[in-house]
Formats: sequence, C-alpha cells, structure tokens
Amino acid sequence: RNELSDFFAVLSHVNQINSLTAGPANLLLEDRVQVILNYIHANYSDNITLDDLAATANVSKSEVLRCFKSIINISPIKYLKNFRLQNAAYMLKNSTYSIQTIYELCGFDSNSYFSKSFKEIYHCSPREYREQ
Repeated sequence: RNELSDFFAVLSHVNQINSLTAGPANLLLEDRVQVILNYIHANYSDNITLDDLAATANVSKSEVLRCFKSIINISPIKYLKNFRLQNAAYMLKNSTYSIQTIYELCGFDSNSYFSKSFKEIYHCSPREYREQ
C-alpha cells in the first residue's frame, strides 16, 4: 500500500506539472486514465478485459492503450496485474487467508500463474513472502 500511495503521489505531481504546461487534450487523457484507474481499483478481483476498460471510459480499446501509455507509461493490463500483486502481498502479510483464497480474491485464475507473477515482482514465492 505504501508503494501504491507513493505511485499516486508521483502521479498527482506529474498531473500538476502537466496541467500547468498541457492543453485541454492532455487533460482529457488524464481524465480518461483516472476513470480507468478508478474502475480497476474497484473491480480488480473481477475478470477485467480491455473491452471493459474501453466501455468504462467510452473510448476504443486502442485509445485506452494510448491514453494509459501516455500518462502512466505502462499498459493497463500490466498495471492491473501489478495492482493485484500488491494487494496479494498485503493480504499475505496481514491476513490468515490461504494462498488460494488470496489469489482468487485478487483476480488470478490459477495458482501457477499467480506464483510465477508474484516471483517476478517479489523474488520469492507467496509462501516465502508470508513467512518473512
């Protein structure tokens, strides 16, 4: 959660700088990204597709990708995966839920994909992370 707070602080700072130097077109991109981020944060445990994000922001899938890359510098799907992993890490440290329950609550379909993704970011298995 600290990393997420730091991320939003940086995003807010970038938004302030951009709003001073950017025109209305950039503000529209930022608004779209904010709508998408709100949707991701509220629904991350669900099966979210690019179509869902496009419908939420009332734009095409390619526009979702363009807006997100322009403002956040990563794809919305990668952001979603990282957000899910951050929430899983928090739950591993602060709950007694089983690892299976945690990966399901965080929107992952399989233990193997969850474990592989978790290791890529945290350099240990979910079980090892919990025991640290």
